Amino acid sequence: MIWPLPSLAPVPVDTPAGNYTYTCEATCDGYTLSHKFSFEIKQSGTQFTGDGTVKTYNGDTQTTTFTADDTITVKATPTATGEAPSNSAMFAASFTGPGAGQMAVFVGSTQVSEAVDAAGTVNVNISVVAKVEKNGSTIYVDAAHFANAIAPANGNDATFTMLQDVMLTGKVNISCSNGAMISQIANALLTEGATGLTIEGGTFRGAGGNTGLYIQYQPIVLVGGTFEGIECVLTTMKEQLKSGYCYYDQNNKPIALTNEQTNLTGTVTVKKCNHTGEGVCEYTHATGTTTHQQTCLACGKKWDEENCSYTNGECACGSTLSVALAGTERLIYDGNPREPGVTVTLDGTKLAETDYGVTYANNINAGTDTATVTVKGKENYSFEIKKTFSIEKAEQKDFAATAVTTQYEKNGTFTVEAKKTSSDRP
Repeated sequence: MIWPLPSLAPVPVDTPAGNYTYTCEATCDGYTLSHKFSFEIKQSGTQFTGDGTVKTYNGDTQTTTFTADDTITVKATPTATGEAPSNSAMFAASFTGPGAGQMAVFVGSTQVSEAVDAAGTVNVNISVVAKVEKNGSTIYVDAAHFANAIAPANGNDATFTMLQDVMLTGKVNISCSNGAMISQIANALLTEGATGLTIEGGTFRGAGGNTGLYIQYQPIVLVGGTFEGIECVLTTMKEQLKSGYCYYDQNNKPIALTNEQTNLTGTVTVKKCNHTGEGVCEYTHATGTTTHQQTCLACGKKWDEENCSYTNGECACGSTLSVALAGTERLIYDGNPREPGVTVTLDGTKLAETDYGVTYANNINAGTDTATVTVKGKENYSFEIKKTFSIEKAEQKDFAATAVTTQYEKNGTFTVEAKKTSSDRP
């Protein structure tokens, strides 16, 4: 009798490691045949025997906390159980990935040691030079692997924070978004349309005195870092800066830039702008008004328009305002208010009398510079200027009087009169 066997169902690929039993049944001519199959699914890669843990040490102290330049000792007993995981693509060129039964140390997806056979101790000395953030994950690289970290397959849209100085030699490429790349040529860090690249810190020096950063075609984003010179092609120095940031010189002073400037020499550092220093900020006067706008030439910040302040007739923006009084020569007291004529000139142009108002005060009695005239702008003109002028005393004349000698009896009375022949007011 031939028993037809049913087809065996495939084992799901996500079935965890373990022992399993499969029951197979077949029916023929009223008879049922049942048989059980047992099988084991093993974990691929490497398992750790003993207590099943990996222990890390700093010297003789077991710990999981380390700082740069510490010697990290990793202890484990590996046992081969299947095919080892593939090595990180970023560092495959630096280390051979561990095979079955081998052990290597990884920091995240970064292999930082050679693979070793059987049980033992592997000492790994890592000196981190950069933090690399990409797609929500963070890795740290040492000097030996920094060039690989910024290679086309790895540097795309990544943010590099330099933790130590790195001197790159030879030619290195960094791929960024939209097919852009960053590369090193002529011993200088060179970007070519690196629209996805952000530099947040570190020191970049070109070997042999060459420019430390060379930017072509498209701007990158600078929010930190120190550079031994920067040069741009088909883009400008201002376009590289994140809003609110600027270049500082060796004296920690913001560097004023022109809109077309494409290079800086010497050591420059990128950080937030403080808008201070001679020549760092400029004022642009609004023609035909008494307002201006302040602009920082280092970072490009523009403030809201504000009124000019005419100290000694001139504003910081270069605008000039003058008020002239006419007819103030030999103003003499006569009991009436004195009101000399007023002329207002803005940037060399005489304003109409309807553009300002005039108010006089203390302008009747005599005095030196005690009378005032206040001129206040209207509509588009915001200013208030106060001028003083003098009023002279009226001319004084002697009184005419005649002396009369008269003898009176005791308890007699008499009256003396004097007639005014000129003003007696000051």
